[in-house]
Amino acid sequence: MGSDSVIILVGGGHAAGKVICERIKSTILENTSTSIQVESLDLDTYVQTGKELDENSKGAAKYRFDDVLDDLEQIELKSNSKKLILIYGLYSLYNKELRNLATMKLFIDCDADTRLSRWISEDVLQKKNPLGDLLEHYINTARPEFNEFIFPTKEFADVILPSDQETNGISLICDGILPLFNKSSNVKALYPRSALDSNDPLSTLQVGEDTQQYYDLS
Repeated sequence: MGSDSVIILVGGGHAAGKVICERIKSTILENTSTSIQVESLDLDTYVQTGKELDENSKGAAKYRFDDVLDDLEQIELKSNSKKLILIYGLYSLYNKELRNLATMKLFIDCDADTRLSRWISEDVLQKKNPLGDLLEHYINTARPEFNEFIFPTKEFADVILPSDQETNGISLICDGILPLFNKSSNVKALYPRSALDSNDPLSTLQVGEDTQQYYDLS
């Protein structure tokens, strides 16, 4: 990826991620004088369908991560402007190649009741889907999938954001991102965060998959 890209991965449970990305995007744009190109990639649009999807495919095997990486490259080729790229979805933190490209990896830590209530609000109240079908899918598919495949990706997160701390958490996250756009230094050099001032809220964060260290906002 180009040196002018800040890539944020947002993973976590069902019905979490899209709203957080919109709030990060709006906060960044409202608080910088720099011209920034913002792109959002929803992993749900990369799910294999039809003949592509083997009947035994489950978990991350359903996703076309190669296409995500190709699209990231195409975004880079669009222009030389500074870019904020937000990638959200259940498996955003799953693929190692994506994690290696990311500037920050964020895990939305919602309890099961909160995830289910958000899902009901979106699918039943807004989209008018049957509640019984949703509950059956949640109990038989979504909940086991989360426990087996998604929750373990929490260990790869740089920041763990509890659902009840979203406002403060987003402010802190954006405080760490904004200096990368407002300075002329190479924006990709975020971990280790030598590009930031020592008094920046996130500048002292030490992150590495080997040490499995993360910043827990709870």
